[in-house]
Amino acid sequence: MKMSNISQIWDFFLNQTKDRPTEDYFYTKLIDEKSRHLFYAGLASNNSILIALETINQPPLIEEKIDSIKSFRHQRHDGKWLLVIQLVNYDLRDVFEKLCEDLIATTVDIKSTEVALSNTIKRLQLWIILLSKSNKGFLLDFQIKGLLAELSFIKKIVSAGKYSVSHVINSWVGPSSAPQDFIFNKEAFEVKAVSVGKKIVSISSLDQLDFNGDLNLVVCELLECDRDNLNKTNLNIIVNEITSLINDSDLLTLFKTKLLDVGYFNHIFYDNKNYEINEIYSIKVDDIFPKLIRKKIPREIISASYEINIDQLLKENL
Repeated sequence: MKMSNISQIWDFFLNQTKDRPTEDYFYTKLIDEKSRHLFYAGLASNNSILIALETINQPPLIEEKIDSIKSFRHQRHDGKWLLVIQLVNYDLRDVFEKLCEDLIATTVDIKSTEVALSNTIKRLQLWIILLSKSNKGFLLDFQIKGLLAELSFIKKIVSAGKYSVSHVINSWVGPSSAPQDFIFNKEAFEVKAVSVGKKIVSISSLDQLDFNGDLNLVVCELLECDRDNLNKTNLNIIVNEITSLINDSDLLTLFKTKLLDVGYFNHIFYDNKNYEINEIYSIKVDDIFPKLIRKKIPREIISASYEINIDQLLKENL
């Protein structure tokens, strides 16, 4: 299936209806007739593009909580139903196309229609959360650097052979809001991105450097560079590199879900956010490491965030 079919169908309908802006209409065309689960691309009134999944039974209503996307149910003359996802804000068309592409890919290996519908709804809900954020669904620069550091750590630790790619991705718990980014049984890693020459890391909570086991602070030094730099990397590049290490469809789905949890999806936007990895190093967070944790501060303090001068810390340990 060529994903560009979606965009071609939208453009076809838009060209057909451009002279009838006040007419009520609902047009759909099958994207891929060979697909196990049938998705349609189409157009609704006010020239709003859409995607729809065919179901036998009536699909549930979805609470969107955003203005850019709406969903509704449509029953056809043959009695079958369509779960329709409609883009209201046309400025997000390229992002919406990625959403549609992702929803279809999520169902490719699923046999059950009910499971396909359930997965589509769960995936859509992740996208709704993503699109409810600022920057038109794209990560901000500091978030890009943070994710790039975590993915660089995945590459490095897998390459070292200490853990398998499956173990590492399953242990990547930062996307689910765990205190640390990676937890391997009795060993944890908190990954921080810093700019070259500015070795300051931000600690966001009293729990981030508190772990019942061996905890390491991983520092990834990044230098912003242009796209002609032979040593450059970016989110699209490093995600493709990690994806190439995965040969299990369930693990790949898990990896993509975690990426979406943190707000990333493949887009040309990230091709222009290039960095060179200067160095990645680890510092053991032991009893003498400067940190604020709950058991060592007054009980009246219920939360705290602070910064640590890593450069100063390294000098003191020389």
